[in-house]
Amino acid sequence: MPQLTDATLYRYTLPLTKPLRLGPVRLTEREGLLLNLRTVDGATGWGEIAPLPAFSPGSLAAAEAQARRLCAWLADRDVPADALVPEGSFTAAVEALELYPSVRCGLEGALAWLLADQTGQPLVTLLGPAQRATVTLNGLLTASDDLAAEAQRLRQAGYPVVKMKVGRHTVATDVVRVRQAREALGPGVALRLDANRAWAWQDALTFAEALGGLDTLDYIEEPLADPSQLARFAEATGWPVALDETLVGLAPEAVTEHAYAAALVCKPMLLGGPVIVRRLAAAAAGWGGRTVLSAAFETGVGMRLLLALAAALGAAEASGLDTYRRLAEDTLKPRLPFDGAEVSLASDAFQRPLVSTETLTRLSL
Repeated sequence: MPQLTDATLYRYTLPLTKPLRLGPVRLTEREGLLLNLRTVDGATGWGEIAPLPAFSPGSLAAAEAQARRLCAWLADRDVPADALVPEGSFTAAVEALELYPSVRCGLEGALAWLLADQTGQPLVTLLGPAQRATVTLNGLLTASDDLAAEAQRLRQAGYPVVKMKVGRHTVATDVVRVRQAREALGPGVALRLDANRAWAWQDALTFAEALGGLDTLDYIEEPLADPSQLARFAEATGWPVALDETLVGLAPEAVTEHAYAAALVCKPMLLGGPVIVRRLAAAAAGWGGRTVLSAAFETGVGMRLLLALAAALGAAEASGLDTYRRLAEDTLKPRLPFDGAEVSLASDAFQRPLVSTETLTRLSL
C-alpha cells in the first residue's frame, strides 16, 4: 500500500484558440489547477481541478481553497489498491470530505494516475472492467454560417456522430439549420442536439413537431428550461432525451427517477470524477440507458482521465471530448493525439505522458 509523501498544487492559465461563450461568461483563457501526488517509492500521479465557469458548483478560488485543505488531509496517507472502487473504504472517506465536484475529480484523476504508475497497470484497467483500444469522438457543428460545408467536412473526416447546439436562435431558424445539417450529414451519420435548457415547453414542442421523426436523431440534450417536464416531453414527442445539467448535484441513487432518459451525458469535472460516473452508468444500464462521456474544456491531464474512463466504460459511444482542440497550448508535452474521429490509447502521449511544468505555477501550501 503506497504512502503519500507529497501533495502539491499548481496553477495554469492557457489561451484558447478563439473566445468561448459559456452562458453569460466570455472566456479567452482556460484556468485551473493540477494536483500532483507522490509516494515514498517515487510513484507519481497528476489530476486536474478545473471548475467550468457558469456551470460548475464552486468557483476556481473556492476550489483552490478546498484543494489546499485536501493536500493537508492527504499528507502521509496510505493509498489502498481499491482507492477508486465505488464501495471501498477510501472512497467513503473521500465522500465524507464533501469536496466540490472539480476537486474530487482532480483527486480521483491523480489517484488513478498514481496507482497506474505504482502497479504498472494500464490506466484504463483501474477505472473499469471493460476496455477499448480507441475512443471515438463526436464531431462538433459550430455556429458557422455554412452549416452544409461544415457538416460535409465532418462526414468526410469519418465522424459517426455529430453534435449541434440549438436554442440560440429563433425556433424557426433552428428548424431550418437542423434540416440543413441533417441533409448534409447524410444517412450514415447520427445527429445529437443540445439545447442547454433554452426552451419553454411550447417552444420545445413546436421545434420537435416541425422536425417530425428526424431520421438518425441520436438524442436531444436538455431541451427544457423546466427539467421536471423532460419525461413528459419524451412521451409527447417520442424523441430520445439525454440528461446533462440535470445530473449536476444529483445523487447517483436518485438517477433511477429519470428512467425515461435515453442517455446520460456525464462530465466528470462537473459531477465529481470517475467513481460517481461509474455509479451513474451502472444505474442507467439497469433501464437500458446509455452513458456518454463529455468534457469541460480540460487540458491534457484531465483529458487523459476522460479517455481512459470512456474506454473503461466499454460501450462504443462517441464521446464529447473534442473540446480539447479549443486549447491553443496544453499541460502535456506532446499533446494527446486528437487528429481525427478516433483517439488511440496506444500512443506514447497517452501511455507515457509528460507534464509540461513550464506552463505551471507552483502554489505554496
